[in-house]
Amino acid sequence: MILYGSKGKEIEFTFTQRNGQTRKRTMEFEGN
Repeated sequence: MILYGSKGKEIEFTFTQRNGQTRKRTMEFEGN
């Protein structure tokens, strides 16, 4: 799984499932 964010405001989750498909999730969170 690859995690990377931009200035603590956004983080994108990229992961591969067992069937080989790749899914992307973008989540917003509060950073200090």
